[in-house]
Amino acid sequence: MSKRRAKRRGGTLSVSIIVIAFLVVMVVQVVQLKQKESTYAAQKAELEKQYTKESERADEIESMQQYMQSDQYIEDIAKSTYDYFLHRINYWNGILYIDTVDM
Repeated sequence: MSKRRAKRRGGTLSVSIIVIAFLVVMVVQVVQLKQKESTYAAQKAELEKQYTKESERADEIESMQQYMQSDQYIEDIAKSTYDYFLHRINYWNGILYIDTVDM
């Protein structure tokens, strides 16, 4: 009877070791998956932030295109060009001088 008990103990011990090893492997895999999940969550947050920035930039570009096709844009460019040249023309004693240093 002691031989039977020894075999049962050996079999039970073997099964216990296998179950414990299986549990250890499963715990390690769960920990690795949790780490990957947190990494992916951080990447997702960063990508969402970039998407928001790019969406805002696309809206800015679209509004700029609409502005550049408007009459107001043409008027603003004409005024700024006129002002640019107006500040470079000088009269002194009836002589017209044009400042060409910055041109």
